[in-house]
Amino acid sequence: MPITDRDSAVDTLRQLGFVARARDWALGRTVFVTLPHLVVEADGIGGARQAIYLCETPDGWSVETLQTHGKAFEHFEDAVAFMRFWFDFLATRDALGQKGFRARQHPDIGETTLLVSLPEPRTHELQDVRGWRKSMRLRQEPSGWWVGPQKPDPGGQEDLPFPTLDAAVDYLREQLHT
Repeated sequence: MPITDRDSAVDTLRQLGFVARARDWALGRTVFVTLPHLVVEADGIGGARQAIYLCETPDGWSVETLQTHGKAFEHFEDAVAFMRFWFDFLATRDALGQKGFRARQHPDIGETTLLVSLPEPRTHELQDVRGWRKSMRLRQEPSGWWVGPQKPDPGGQEDLPFPTLDAAVDYLREQLHT
């Protein structure tokens, strides 16, 4: 049976392992969604480190994140698949941070790619990824992890595949130290 309303979405999301709470906000009838390990307060989603807003729309569902503008989905299942992808994407960014890297999205390289650098700023503004000495792109595909130069060069270096994130991290560290 297709999920067509917010309340059945909340129940289904909970069955799928998400933390979900229905809200009526300026965005409309909204579901706040996160994962159990991201909750930092006892009351649940209000204290989540990362949350997604799932909104009912006349045409289906819209997924809103803090980093992206709304993505429209006709089917609930497609919205759930995107939310799973997005939480995995954020976990990758956090894992890179734990390994000593800075990783950020940048609108010029696409929403599914991270711009990765070691925190060696050449400017005083640490949050400005363009101020870092050297950055590289990292993205995950079904075939593995791909690393490439910050700006793709049509005649230059192609993106290189790696079977695991750890292998990609080793390569990134080697390349970014030069």
